[in-house]
Amino acid sequence: MKREEKSKQSKAKIIQAAFSLFASKGYDATSTQDIIELSGLSRGAMYHHFKSKEEILRSLMNEIYTQTSDFLEELVADQTLSAKEKITKIIMNSGDDYMRRQLAQASWVEKVPFALLESIRNLNDYVAPQVTKIVKQGIENGEYTCDYPEALSETLLFIVEIWLDPTIIKREYAEICNRFDFLYLLLQKLEVPLIDEEDIQKFKAIFKPNE
Repeated sequence: MKREEKSKQSKAKIIQAAFSLFASKGYDATSTQDIIELSGLSRGAMYHHFKSKEEILRSLMNEIYTQTSDFLEELVADQTLSAKEKITKIIMNSGDDYMRRQLAQASWVEKVPFALLESIRNLNDYVAPQVTKIVKQGIENGEYTCDYPEALSETLLFIVEIWLDPTIIKREYAEICNRFDFLYLLLQKLEVPLIDEEDIQKFKAIFKPNE
């Protein structure tokens, strides 16, 4: 095996071990020694790739962001779907995003100072522009009208990803559902039907706590 490929595999083992531990034990309770032991690598191998636990989390977050970006770029380029269908796919992808949900369940954003800020920046700098492209496609297709596609996309994302995220703002599930109903009503009042009642139910299912 080439050295470059071996190094890549070692880095992937560290990230996977860290993800498993962050999700099961939480970021604070996970030590670098825990990561070393679970990865099966030496301390030297780990510090060759990462200088700290924080660097590992940053790398894990970047992996999540890259996957999301690739998914959105493919969705924007898909000419077989309406804008409405694309928005629904974004909702379903949010629910299927295993890595992100596991980290959220470990409440990582409230325990790692840089995590929330980087998450917000990623939303604003990378995710929102792609969603804006989809909204503009819907305008061009005649699905709806909107004079502020950029602001609408940013507002929708920040409502769902920040305002409604129970790991950031603590709310009971009933309160979260109430706010999703408000979001649906708001879009209806604006006459921009980006999501329908079925989508709202999907959102609620995503945020429903495990029994």
